[in-house]
Amino acid sequence: GYWYRNLRQTVRFEESVRALLGDGFQVFVEASAHPVLTMGVEETAEDHGTRVTAVGSLRRDEGGLERFMTSLAEAYVGGASVDWAGVFAGTGAERVDLPTYAFQRTHFWLESEVIDVAGDVASVGLDAAGHPLLGAAVPLPGSDGFL
Repeated sequence: GYWYRNLRQTVRFEESVRALLGDGFQVFVEASAHPVLTMGVEETAEDHGTRVTAVGSLRRDEGGLERFMTSLAEAYVGGASVDWAGVFAGTGAERVDLPTYAFQRTHFWLESEVIDVAGDVASVGLDAAGHPLLGAAVPLPGSDGFL
């Protein structure tokens, strides 16, 4: 009876989404192996003038933990509350401090021992550009041009 009623009666999806938007909901999660309603939620919210995050929990051929965690992260970025300590309990994962200011002058990349002179572009396979604004040039294969 359930499927028959859904085929024969009006679903009222847009009306339901608008009611939820009116009540202040801004994060929508479609629990489905093949999410198709997220686009309808986004379009209804755009027409309503409300910014929302609509995510699917899984995807076709992506039903594993990695896909679920990606969807969880998408929902979190969109404003959903996530208990990350609970999610990562027992995994050995640890929180790390990130710079609070973009220009803290703390570098997070490996230091190369190959380049010992600043501006030595030849040591990484590049040619000097001979230009006041460009530090290096890469020859294009099969032509006289440079990138």
